[in-house]
Amino acid sequence: MEPENRRLYEADLDADALDCGVCFLPLKLPIFQCQVGHVVCSPCRDTLAAAGGKCHVCGASIAGGGYRRCHAMERLVESVRVPCPNAARGCTARLAYYDRHGHRLMCAHAPCHCPDEACGFTGSTEELLDHFSGVHRWPYRAHKVGDSNNTEYFEVLLQDGFNVVDLADADAAGGAHWYLFVFNVARHPLGRAISVFWIHRQAETLATGTEMECELRYSSTLRRDDTKVTEHHQKSCFRVACTDLSNGLPRPSDCFQFVVPDCVVADKQTDTITVTAQIAIISRRPRAEAGEKERARWLEKREAAEEDKR
Repeated sequence: MEPENRRLYEADLDADALDCGVCFLPLKLPIFQCQVGHVVCSPCRDTLAAAGGKCHVCGASIAGGGYRRCHAMERLVESVRVPCPNAARGCTARLAYYDRHGHRLMCAHAPCHCPDEACGFTGSTEELLDHFSGVHRWPYRAHKVGDSNNTEYFEVLLQDGFNVVDLADADAAGGAHWYLFVFNVARHPLGRAISVFWIHRQAETLATGTEMECELRYSSTLRRDDTKVTEHHQKSCFRVACTDLSNGLPRPSDCFQFVVPDCVVADKQTDTITVTAQIAIISRRPRAEAGEKERARWLEKREAAEEDKR
């Protein structure tokens, strides 16, 4: 039960005062201090003890119980509350200073970023879909599958640059889920490199739970002269990188690239290429964001806009 005289104040505070003096990370319980009063976090206390047992500031010996719990600092750290970095987007959480990073990984209001390096747009997946179609006018392809284990393949006509694929599926319990992908087609001297990204605002958390596996196929039949016909078939299966694009596009060396050589493309001058794709959902732990309502609202707005154009 909270005391009746408990008061809340808003004040400016130097955030460095709440950081460990050794690792410079936010202090969290348990917190320790030397005999003079210099505080450190628990892992750094253990490191200092193993390295010689002296305080990092004053050099006082911490052997024989020289470091002790600092309950006053612990109470201060627990009492200082800060707004979520996504407060402007609707998050009302008031967090302990040291818990900002952990909350950010799970915050339902965290934004995703536009993959165009020259564009600084951020927003929810619903807002990204509006942005992709309304501002950049990137090719858009919606695809539905019956369940997460469905092996159905679908063709995608890809243009050079960014292409948006919206995948919806239904699980055995009848629930619907949707996933937003960007297929990036980059020209190279000898061909085209296709990379696939799953855009999600909780990318760091989902990277340890839900996995997406993509299979891409490309086939062509070329007639070199009146008698010679060349057939080409290639297939690759790879894990799809999950990202909120806050750090830009993943480096080519950090993600798989499906490379189609120019020598097997009938019309090398065209800026489109058709590939066959299949995306499999390996795990639902944690489940992808509950964005079905966002997608439904976006589709309604898209249909209304198309109706107005007619």
